Amino acid sequence: MSLVYNVIIVLIVQQIDGNLVYPNVIGKSLEIHPLTIIIILLAAGNIAGLMGMILAIPLYAIVKVILVHLYNIYQLD
Repeated sequence: MSLVYNVIIVLIVQQIDGNLVYPNVIGKSLEIHPLTIIIILLAAGNIAGLMGMILAIPLYAIVKVILVHLYNIYQLD
């Protein structure tokens, strides 16, 4: 019976971490809305599986930084 309780606790903690904590922490550090992170992870998981989910947020952050810098350069002209 202890095994069942442990499995339930682990599942609950993992769901809270994956759906609430991770998007908020990553979102604040990268200035990305948590809902955007969840949508990116879901789309990347459907398109490329686990590797897509692992690489999606860093790739999104790189593209976002490049686009913001290009926009700022464009605004200076």
